[in-house]
Amino acid sequence: MVDAVDLARVFKAVADPIRLRLLSLIASPPGGEAGVGDLKTSETVPA
Repeated sequence: MVDAVDLARVFKAVADPIRLRLLSLIASPPGGEAGVGDLKTSETVPA
């Protein structure tokens, strides 16, 4: 059984808007593949 404390850690890890945006970019790239260049050219992460 999954412990509530463990779930809280998971949700805390992805609760940050930038992390969620990165996860989205990696999980569903338009061409089916994501690379470092996709993340670097994205407006997600400030330089």
